[in-house]
Amino acid sequence: CLGITDFGSDTPVGKDHLMMQYAKDNQVVMFNLSGNRAPTIKRGYDRKRLVRKVWNWFLFPKIINNIIVVYPVRFPFIGSKFFDILNNGILYLYLAYYKSKYYSKSPIIFSLSPFYFGAIKRIKPKKIIYYVSDAYGMFSGIKEITFNEYERKFISQCDGVITVSELLFNKMQRYNKNVIKIFVLPSFFAAGNNI
Repeated sequence: CLGITDFGSDTPVGKDHLMMQYAKDNQVVMFNLSGNRAPTIKRGYDRKRLVRKVWNWFLFPKIINNIIVVYPVRFPFIGSKFFDILNNGILYLYLAYYKSKYYSKSPIIFSLSPFYFGAIKRIKPKKIIYYVSDAYGMFSGIKEITFNEYERKFISQCDGVITVSELLFNKMQRYNKNVIKIFVLPSFFAAGNNI
């Protein structure tokens, strides 16, 4: 699983819960990577996360909830051709290492970012799944046109796409025929149910 939020330090999100379920019967390696957008020094949250990310580069992998958590080096210069090549080269080395260490066959890659595709395609995975939990291209700090271009290319190469809303489901269906949506219906909450 190639994430955009940190498993084991941030509040668990959708992909964390999915991977914890998957880890009950499968070997899961979680790559805690930088996100889809470049950080800004002006934002306190970004500064703290940037320091934490750099610090994490020096940590050994650890096991959390039966998941091996890895902290790959990744430079947060999104959309730069030089850094795309550098980042994907580094990520490929990590993926190739863990593929040889834990898998006899090609792994299933579960990615939350289209920016990882350069590394993903080089290890020839069995399946590529794109998990879309938000309209990432609309986030501040992201060049929407650049992101959408990367995303369209990535989606067309994926074996499947998981979305969490009707809006995202409809958008992703334009580029991939194997799209599913997982979300809680409003009637679930109206019935007084709690998660």
